[in-house]
Amino acid sequence: MTRLAIVVAGKQAARRRRALSAATFLLATPALAREFCPDRPDRANPPCVTDVGRFEVETSLADWSLTRAPHARMDSILVGDLLLRTGLTRSVEARVGLTSYGFTRTRAGSDIAREEGAGDLSLGLRWNLARPDGNGLSVALQPTLTLPTGGTAIGAGTLAFALALPASVDLGHGFALGFTPEVDAAANGDRRGRHLAYSGALVLGHQLTRALAASAELYAARDESPDRADRASADFSLALRIAPDTQLDASSYVGLTPDTPDVEWIVGLAHRF
Repeated sequence: MTRLAIVVAGKQAARRRRALSAATFLLATPALAREFCPDRPDRANPPCVTDVGRFEVETSLADWSLTRAPHARMDSILVGDLLLRTGLTRSVEARVGLTSYGFTRTRAGSDIAREEGAGDLSLGLRWNLARPDGNGLSVALQPTLTLPTGGTAIGAGTLAFALALPASVDLGHGFALGFTPEVDAAANGDRRGRHLAYSGALVLGHQLTRALAASAELYAARDESPDRADRASADFSLALRIAPDTQLDASSYVGLTPDTPDVEWIVGLAHRF
């Protein structure tokens, strides 16, 4: 009996050691991180959500646009257009946006007018309704509130609200299709009151290599203000993954209507912590 008891006790101790080892392994192994999925560089937002406890910083290092009109020209430069993202739950992320600095120069004949200052602060959420990692067919709701913290150069001057519905689908063979419709209560041009505006962006992306992706996009927007504007552009972008959590990108927008800037060039980066 004594020998039997020793054998049983030894087996029980071995089972306890195996269970402890398994528990230690599980605690020491972090959860599998989602693929890095920045908003940049397309206008169409991806529906993916940042992992809980992780942060993403996305910024345009320089954004220059040119608008020509008969006998007039306007150059606009934005620097440090920031977006901060962090996961709150498996399907919800918080978003904070701020344009750090903007400069505009309008030349009409011999007259030149310049304005500069900070932009507005935006607060938003992205709530993914299906596949928060953005794979397969994925859809999200994205409300955003813009606070009038900026100056007259690039600030809206009053509260504004937007609701977007980012969606994407994997087409296979390295191709993906994205679509983001949006409706806005946009600020009026006189910086008082709001009006209806709506837009849509349709993008086709292709993973050229493991590190390099390209996309082509069509963007259209209508502004139901007293000075109603119809904007549209053809957009082209490249994104280079220089590290698993770091991306550099460049975009070119070509205006297709008189109310759209003739051309816009943007370079930026995104990093996940």
